[in-house]
Amino acid sequence: MESEALAAAAAFPLTPPRQYLIINNIQKRKNIRDMLLSAAAFGVVEVLVVGQKLLSFDQAMNIEDVLPNFQFPFRITRFATLGECRAHLVAVEPTVTILGIEILHNAKSVNDPDVFAGPTAVMAGNEGSGLSDAQLAICDRFVYIPQYGGGTASLNVTVATRLAIAPSSHLNVGLTRGRRRCPQASVQLSSAMPAPSSSTRHRWSFNFEVEQDFQPGPSWAFPGPGRSQNLHMPATEVAAIETELEKACPHALGEWTSTAITGNDVLSSCLYSSGIVASKAGKLAPVANILVAATMYLFRFIYIEVVSAIPLNGGSYNTMLNTTSKRWAAFVSALAIIAYLATGVVSAVSASDYLQKEVPGLDTIWSATGILTVFAILNVCGLNDSAVVALIIFAVHTLTLIGLVLASVVYAVQHPHIFWSNMGTPFPSLDVEGHDLPGNAATALFFGFSSAMLGVTGFETAANFVEEQAPGTFRKILRNIWYLSSFFNLTLSVLNLCVLPLHVTTANSNVVLAMMASTTVGRWFELWLSIDGFIVLSGSVLTSYVGITGLAKRLAKDRVLPEFFLVENAWRHTSHYIILAYFVVATSLVWILEGNVVMLSSVYSYAFLGLLVLFAVSAMLFKLKRSQMPRETTAPWSACIVGLFMSCMGFWGILMGDPKVSVVFATYLLTVSGLILLMLERLFVLRMIMVVLKTISPSPASDKMRLPLLQSPSEVLGGPAIVKAIKTINEPPIVFFCKHPDLQVLNKAVLYVRRNEHTDNLRIVHVYSRGGAPPAAFHDMVAVLDCMYPKLRIDSVVVEGEFSPSTVHWLSHALNIPTNMMFIRQPDNMDAHKVSMLGVRVITG
Repeated sequence: MESEALAAAAAFPLTPPRQYLIINNIQKRKNIRDMLLSAAAFGVVEVLVVGQKLLSFDQAMNIEDVLPNFQFPFRITRFATLGECRAHLVAVEPTVTILGIEILHNAKSVNDPDVFAGPTAVMAGNEGSGLSDAQLAICDRFVYIPQYGGGTASLNVTVATRLAIAPSSHLNVGLTRGRRRCPQASVQLSSAMPAPSSSTRHRWSFNFEVEQDFQPGPSWAFPGPGRSQNLHMPATEVAAIETELEKACPHALGEWTSTAITGNDVLSSCLYSSGIVASKAGKLAPVANILVAATMYLFRFIYIEVVSAIPLNGGSYNTMLNTTSKRWAAFVSALAIIAYLATGVVSAVSASDYLQKEVPGLDTIWSATGILTVFAILNVCGLNDSAVVALIIFAVHTLTLIGLVLASVVYAVQHPHIFWSNMGTPFPSLDVEGHDLPGNAATALFFGFSSAMLGVTGFETAANFVEEQAPGTFRKILRNIWYLSSFFNLTLSVLNLCVLPLHVTTANSNVVLAMMASTTVGRWFELWLSIDGFIVLSGSVLTSYVGITGLAKRLAKDRVLPEFFLVENAWRHTSHYIILAYFVVATSLVWILEGNVVMLSSVYSYAFLGLLVLFAVSAMLFKLKRSQMPRETTAPWSACIVGLFMSCMGFWGILMGDPKVSVVFATYLLTVSGLILLMLERLFVLRMIMVVLKTISPSPASDKMRLPLLQSPSEVLGGPAIVKAIKTINEPPIVFFCKHPDLQVLNKAVLYVRRNEHTDNLRIVHVYSRGGAPPAAFHDMVAVLDCMYPKLRIDSVVVEGEFSPSTVHWLSHALNIPTNMMFIRQPDNMDAHKVSMLGVRVITG
């Protein structure tokens, strides 16, 4: 082998021009070390170091851990300024050309042979900012390394340097797909290896064919070879779609109508959270609410950053879907379902409590069940959440709370002894894991904070209907909701201590505001507040039905929930299966917890705090993996970390409470998660069923012939039905939009689809400008991937036109693929960002 390699090297003698490497403004020691190793591998004669820190550079040169006793085969010369470096180069090599690696309009391709015709000195820019002005000034030419991100990542610095100092070679690959010969694929690479005793470089050219059998198994497991397709978009159809998009106005909700929809959820929490917080925190309830206000202030900007970048309905689920795997997003969706479930149940039971205040003897459990039944019927009949009605309810409820605040202030001034009496009470004892513990300031704040988070539940509602909001509205909604919730939660917690003794508050925690109204004004105001509370809380039940319907539809379209949830009745065109399922599960929760608002609220807090924790995590992943996506603002890392810590503390506080609540929450979460997991792994389950059937009940023919399972599903009892189900599940295709024919990105897209989606057909689509031509290597690269993954048929599709929302809509109609089953690489400009706003999923960085 060694003699053959030496003979091959002798057959291709090369005497390349002398090369130099300039290292300046490189931050990471690892990058410096990789550059030095590349320079040694590719025959650089001198490395010129300008202004690097001496200690950092010396540490980068220490490579004993990877190459013991290795010595760099070039000179290393240090300079204080770039001007001195250039003067030295010109003195030792008068014809030298300094090449800067940068994407500029006058830059030449790294594959242009004229670039390296004479002596060259290569210089790369900083990992984050590229070449500085001083570096640009000393460069004679610029070389362009194709990159498809918004900036130069730290990997790109070393790879770009390696490509610029290495020679080019060609790899020609011919593929044969079944009986059809594919066009020859030509991919340019840089490949070199230093000779043992000199810097001579060698070039190899490989020519080979790949013969692949595309029928290694049954058609339901191996769909066959991919196809190439050229699509033409008629200008008239595109113009019609653009006109339709301009006429369509999904962003109909303004600032205050949107605030009202969200505010009814958030401010309704005040009706049942005030008493619960007082029972946990005692006289420190206001401090607990201050901590909650500070926490939600941080989450304001976290939500704005993420939702402004991905303005699609779905909240936490949508964020995780665009930053992590589908399984993690599905788990978040399970928490969101529990949150909607708990919202409706807590609101129904609390509304019953306020109604019971005026109708003594009313059974809370049956009343809550009746409320859930009435709104289920109304939703089946087609009653949707009206923004105008929501605004009226919101305005009346806000004015009612303001009236209660004013009346309580007057009462507090007249009866100051109540406040001072409450300040002298001991901290409440707490039930932790079934044991009573004496309270202190720390436990009061800790458990009070956990309970006070219940007062801002519903904060995430605005992110679940962002597609219906006017541009720029989302930021204003969160601002308004934060001010309102912080003001009322804090003010009412203080005034509660000024109006009612703590033991009265604890005994009537379900209807504390009604008690305050009765004490401060009288019976008529108590009646008014009870009616207002009943209406607002009933409105939250309606919102829960509407919200769970939208979320379940989204999950069913994404194939996370069973697709029968998309079925609509012919009478009112409503999703009756979703409504019926929600009603059954919500009613069961009411009866299992016997209408206990405190326990039901704990279940709600579990789900809400779990969503906050995962949203903070997804926001940090979003910063790391989707940094180039346009957004309105950028929340600081400190806000994400502190927000995550505070939400974890709140979750822990709820977790340490009543063990029965934890069991109930875990039961419902595992049930929903189990259903979702079954959907995500249904192909595996079907194959296991086939194996079990073959084992316990083989057909006579299969048992006699001893046929392999995968080759003979028809010979297995029930096999044809299972195969039909597998084919039906795998039938819907997936689209991935490819901007540039980058083999690495395409392979990542294929791996994502294989790991997260049920399909046997991936269509990779490239849109090229009108009058131009598609990249020559595009079809060949797709052909390579098609051969690599025989269980996935990978088609290449080229479309002439502009990549825009109208193009995506046209393709969705032409290919009969919904936009939520279309994927894209991270968009780094506003045009591509508009496409991702249509529901096209971002799957790679």
